[in-house]
Amino acid sequence: MPTRREFLKGAAILGAGTSFIGCGGGSSAVTDIAGLAVRAFPFAQSPTLRKFISPLPGLGPTGIPIANANTSAFPGADFYRLAAVQFQQQMHPDLPNPTRLWGYVTRQLAEQLISVPSSSPSETVP
Repeated sequence: MPTRREFLKGAAILGAGTSFIGCGGGSSAVTDIAGLAVRAFPFAQSPTLRKFISPLPGLGPTGIPIANANTSAFPGADFYRLAAVQFQQQMHPDLPNPTRLWGYVTRQLAEQLISVPSSSPSETVP
């Protein structure tokens, strides 16, 4: 009768061995026109992009906005009112379309941009 340690060791070896069967080194199998299985490598279908040609956005009014803490609402603590918004940004000049992203902005800026109601049910206090 095997011990618990031997059983766990054998299960780990068996699990590791079965996870590598048919993985093909990170590629996925697809079929071609004739229905034959071929390997598809993600880097082969991706467009070639020039590296390091776009400058990173700065901070402040012309770049990434900075949230300012409200210290008067709760003395001794920093209080932020943020909203999650969806926006599009051109990530690289060689890509055809802007990329859809999500990010945080101050609630005041979100109200100006997308007409968010001034109070939501989670903020109302009875």
